[in-house]
This record gives sequence, C-alpha cells and structure tokens, in this order.
Amino acid sequence: MNSNTETFAMTILNKQFDKLANGEIQIPKKELSSSLINTTNNYYLFRYKEELINNSGPLFKHFLASIPNILEELCRIGVSIININKTHGFPIKSYWEVESFDGSNGRALNSLSIYDLSVLSNSPNKSNEKYFNKYNKNSNNIFISGSYLDAISKIKKDDISNYKFDFIYEMAAFQFYGKRREEHIKAVKDRLSQKGLAIFLEKLDDLNINNFLLKEDTKDWEYKTRYFTKEEIIWKRENMLKEMHEGIITLDSFSRKLSDNFNYVALIWNSTNFYELLASNDASQFYMFLEEIKTPVIESKFQFFQPTIIKG
Repeated sequence: MNSNTETFAMTILNKQFDKLANGEIQIPKKELSSSLINTTNNYYLFRYKEELINNSGPLFKHFLASIPNILEELCRIGVSIININKTHGFPIKSYWEVESFDGSNGRALNSLSIYDLSVLSNSPNKSNEKYFNKYNKNSNNIFISGSYLDAISKIKKDDISNYKFDFIYEMAAFQFYGKRREEHIKAVKDRLSQKGLAIFLEKLDDLNINNFLLKEDTKDWEYKTRYFTKEEIIWKRENMLKEMHEGIITLDSFSRKLSDNFNYVALIWNSTNFYELLASNDASQFYMFLEEIKTPVIESKFQFFQPTIIKG
C-alpha cells in the first residue's frame, strides 16, 4: 500500500495526531459525560462509561468528544460482548481493536469482564503507548506501536502466525490508508477466527455533497461545540479533515466490499457521517450479536440511517 494518497495521509497527519496524543492541542474544554447513559439506569453501561472516561489518554478523549454518541456506542458494544461471554459459554476469548489509540476500549472490556480476554491494541502514533502503559492493569492486554499492518507483521513473526481473533473492531482506521478497501478488509479478515465477528467503524462519503456537509455541520455545531471552541473546530476542518477525506468511500461501496468477503453483514449504527457495520461468516454468532446489542443509545438528531441487515 504505497499510493500517494496513502503515504500522504500517514505522514502529514502523523505529526498532528502526535500533538493530539500528547494533549498539546484540541483538548476537550470539559469532562466527557453521557446524559443518555445516566438516564438508562443500566449499571453496566454506566460502569463501562466510567472506565472509558477515567482511564484514557488525550487522543482517545478527543475522539470521544468528536463523534456524536460514540461513547455510548462503544459502551453498548463492550457490554454486549461481556454479556455474550456470560450467557453463551465464553465464545469471545480474543479481541483485536485495530488502530485503537491508547487501547482504552480494550482495557475497559477486560476490566469489566468476568473472563480475561486476550486483547490486542495497536496505534501508529507512538505517543499513545505511554498512556496504554500508564493505565494498563492486566497482563492479557497487549499493545503494539505501529499501524495495523505492522501489528499483522508482528503477529506473523512472533510464532503465532496462525493466531485468529474471535472479535475484531476497526476503529475508523482505514481512511488513513487510502481507498483500497478490498485490501484493508482482507487483511483484517485473515486474522478473524472461523466463527469470528468483526465491526468496522468507518467515516463514509455521500454521493450527494450537500447531504455529507449537512451531517458534518450537525456533528460540528450540534455536538462538538459541547467540548471545543468554534476556533478549534474550524482549525481542525482546515488543517486535518481535507487529508482525512481523501481516503473515504461511500456506504454503498463499503457495504458491497464487505458483502464480497462475508456471508452476513449489517449496518448496526450511524451517527452523522460515521457508521458501524457488523460482519461474520457464521450465522449463529452474527444473529446472536444482533439480538444482544438491541437499540443504539443515540440522540435522534445525529442518526440519519436506521440499523438494517445488508446481507444474510
């Protein structure tokens, strides 16, 4: 993967992300919170939220403050994995979060699970590693400093070349590696167990530019203003989003490419221009997970698409 777009995104933005990871720029102006979770009376969602907020570094906090209700969604997914392992005989023993900042979500998952999962986190931003080490309390949590391709290479070199993960979560990483989603998806799929589940969190384009910009404006001026100043939001638009946009594709295109690789695919969450798609080749695991996750915890003004089964 060495096209100009891919190289440009990885090199130019890396300096900015290091500044974000060190807490030098774009720091949320107040503590992250979730009135939605606080009013659900769901103890496990509340605990998961507290773990994510209290044991994470600057870049992950910036991420949570930048995407409407992604905090609530990560809690929904994490609690669902924990519940499935409780009630279905521990089918999810290993978890890889692709490009996971400082590994906050994987650590939260292991912290609240009644079983110890083997959790791999990776990040191409070196500054994230110190926050992983600062907050990590479980030897089953592993961090690789490098891209997801570096992580795959390390797995192959560490005499575990046949190791497969029961659950893989891609954390909006692919856009920084260009538009070759066939290659991106296949690289991740090759590390997934036979009955494994994968969730792809993606920022996706819209064929109608006005629709795309409407969703961007909704994200920025209805959500991000809770945590960032107008000047900070404009700065990021002008200094980072152009390069980030170069690597995104449409929902239809991404759905087709997933369907070419998996027998079962579903859109399970949408928030402005961000989407989560669930994929698997195992029907029982796929539908078990769909049944467990229930309804997204999201403010309606940020949801432009409803969950739907795409293939299966």
